[in-house]
Amino acid sequence: MQGSNVLELLDLSLVGKHERPGKVHYDADGHAIRNQQRDLMSPEVVLPLVESIIASDGFALRYTVFPCMWNWRAGNEWASLLEEFRRRYNERFERERLSCANCSNSNILSTSLGNVGNVHPWMDNHYQYNVCYDCLKPICRGCTDGEWSEKLRFCDSCSKYYCSDCVKVGECEECSEGVCRGCNKACDECGTAFCKDVCIPICDSCGRASCMDCDNVLWCSNCRDKANCRGCYNGGEYNVDQCRCCRDVLCSDCVPSDRGCWGCIKVVKIREQAKEIEELKEKLGTIDMEN
Repeated sequence: MQGSNVLELLDLSLVGKHERPGKVHYDADGHAIRNQQRDLMSPEVVLPLVESIIASDGFALRYTVFPCMWNWRAGNEWASLLEEFRRRYNERFERERLSCANCSNSNILSTSLGNVGNVHPWMDNHYQYNVCYDCLKPICRGCTDGEWSEKLRFCDSCSKYYCSDCVKVGECEECSEGVCRGCNKACDECGTAFCKDVCIPICDSCGRASCMDCDNVLWCSNCRDKANCRGCYNGGEYNVDQCRCCRDVLCSDCVPSDRGCWGCIKVVKIREQAKEIEELKEKLGTIDMEN
């Protein structure tokens, strides 16, 4: 990749195409790896590589995505490094004088529908602006009679821009944010589309989705990562249930042992007993093997 003049898309977001950046992922042991994921790539190592690409003759790069964790780093010790790179990146794109794929305007950033405050640079934070993630074609803001939101729209879920020719971006019925067709999920009860990682729970066991109005899938109100249908239990540790006492919906990982609710305390006790049973089974199995 060093000095490449053919690379057009560089996606280092550490998530899939239609996954929300920063979404918690779990390793084989069920441990969250969001904080570890932040350190899988270091800008001190990566940015010089990208610098060599944007400095190459025949510059072909059109879309770059960095890990959003870089902007969350404690103490923000990477801020100045990233800001200086963005400045050089934006200057390089401006020198290219890319033409709008729709109207051939070669001054994309100045075409702001008369509102200078709405002009986005080519890169800001970990986002790439003004280019469709799918076809990699640059789009200016004034090319469709002011209908900027229709020609090139931002998906608030996967944090990518798509032109209307490639990926349809609509509005979530719950939060009204832009959500592309790969990031939405329809309720199996009423058919309404929502942000699949934020506004609609999906059962971990059977994959069934249910909006809050239909209320057929329980979603942990604390971690927002575990969910299951009412009565759809898979025997795992992370089942979600609604406490009959306090009515909170929590997975077993999120029920603290110091809660003052008798129903939640019961869940904690059951979880501890289940763990003791599993440990006892392992011990018995070891003894049988030794005999």
